[in-house]
Amino acid sequence: MPFAINFLFPPLLLFLLTLSLSLPGRENEERIIAAAKEAVSSSNGQRDGIFSEKSRVEVKKRAGGLALTLFLIYFLAFFAIFGALSWGLHQLGFTLFGIALFLFYTSIVTYFGLKVRESSRDLVIIGTKETVLEVLFDFFALPFLRAGSIISAGLSRFNVLVLIITLLVEAPFQTILEVLEEWISFAREKKEEVY
Repeated sequence: MPFAINFLFPPLLLFLLTLSLSLPGRENEERIIAAAKEAVSSSNGQRDGIFSEKSRVEVKKRAGGLALTLFLIYFLAFFAIFGALSWGLHQLGFTLFGIALFLFYTSIVTYFGLKVRESSRDLVIIGTKETVLEVLFDFFALPFLRAGSIISAGLSRFNVLVLIITLLVEAPFQTILEVLEEWISFAREKKEEVY
């Protein structure tokens, strides 16, 4: 059973992470075009639009006590989530090596899967609010995302291994996204020709 879980869970997780991908709609496309026009246009040689000083976004830093509290919650959640999952896997008969392998692959798949999801959101201008389920998912996925990021950075020294992981995980989904974007664009053009 542990072998089957280790073998089947990472691809299933990647499938579920990419299943919820959605491409931006027509209104978003129009806003991108408007933002691009605004970015390149200027009057009187001054910087206008999204390059102006007033359009800059500043990230506020949290107060020292609040930042420390949030870090402690994150730190404890990190170990609680990995600890609870390790305990559950041990109860299912996983060996220490099997648990480490499961956490390794789950972290890598979560990192690359969420990286693909975020790259699909890069062109979304229209703001959407996160649901409670998305916030909970992010909370539980964050330790795996962080571990996957650390593992990916560590493996980047071995460029061949990273290339293989990228080719096996990220490239197929990027290709699927590009094909879907082209198909949707083509379908919109044909639909507009009819109307």
